[in-house]
Amino acid sequence: MTVKDIVIEYLKVRGFDGLCNPDAGCGCGEGDFCPCSEDWSECEPAYKTFAKEEGDNYGIGDEIFTTVKP
Repeated sequence: MTVKDIVIEYLKVRGFDGLCNPDAGCGCGEGDFCPCSEDWSECEPAYKTFAKEEGDNYGIGDEIFTTVKP
């Protein structure tokens, strides 16, 4: 079992869908978990939702991750 596996399991058990870093404007879910492979220390548990407006890195309808429960 890896650290990634442990974090994913922790998030699932607590009802989260992934991680996000609101300051960096990024997020990830189990299917593409931590693609940045960088320091996770600023990431927070997140919920999956779909963008209602365009952002710097996503368009309307794209899957995004946020700390706010949809």
